[in-house]
Amino acid sequence: MMVMWRSAFDGDLEKVMIVSAVIDQGMKASGFAEQSYESYLGSFIFENQAPPTNVQSIADFTGIPRETVRRKVNDLCAKGWLDRDKDGAVRLAIQGALDLAPQLREMARQLEKLSAAISDALRNGDFRQAV
Repeated sequence: MMVMWRSAFDGDLEKVMIVSAVIDQGMKASGFAEQSYESYLGSFIFENQAPPTNVQSIADFTGIPRETVRRKVNDLCAKGWLDRDKDGAVRLAIQGALDLAPQLREMARQLEKLSAAISDALRNGDFRQAV
């Protein structure tokens, strides 16, 4: 999965972390934290409104220095994957959601698989099976 992300972001895994933080914070802010990425994506494409975050929140969430986040957010905005308004609010752009949909779906599939394995192991009383 990391190879797929590295390829999509031209080898820059910090940009992966930044987009992931924007999506995570947007999903939590919009009440989609317990739902699927598809629900979140469909909602803001049809409403044309992804909940915003900001550079400082992204830096705090990822541990990446604020200035590095600012530069990389600017790069991702230039690529059309993020939007940033005049007040500095950062959102996932529709183009970013569409371009990254295959990677995000695969990540969701892998996380669901991992979650199921952990649940099965806990139900069976042997957590070592899930690791």
